[in-house]
Amino acid sequence: MGIRPQHFSRAGGGPPRDGVVSYSAVVDLIQPTGTRIFTTIKIGGVDAVAELQAHDVSSHGERINLAIDLNRVVLIDPASGLVIS
Repeated sequence: MGIRPQHFSRAGGGPPRDGVVSYSAVVDLIQPTGTRIFTTIKIGGVDAVAELQAHDVSSHGERINLAIDLNRVVLIDPASGLVIS
C-alpha cells in the first residue's frame, strides 16, 4: 500500500468524510520546511511520512490524530513493484 505525504492531514473534531479514516500516532521525527512540516510516524510498525501545517505538531513524541485519505491510497504488487489498478 502506498500513500503520499500530502494525503495526510490533522484530524478535525467532526466526522470524517467518506473514505477518510482517523489514526492516532506518535510523532517520531519532525522536519520543518517553512509553513509545512514532514513528520515521520509509524503505521503498523512501518515508517510513514505525513506532510502537515507547521503548527499541527509541536514536539517529537507528541501524540496526534491524523486523517488519512484512503481514496488516494494505491495498492502495489509486492512481487513486481507495480501499482495494481
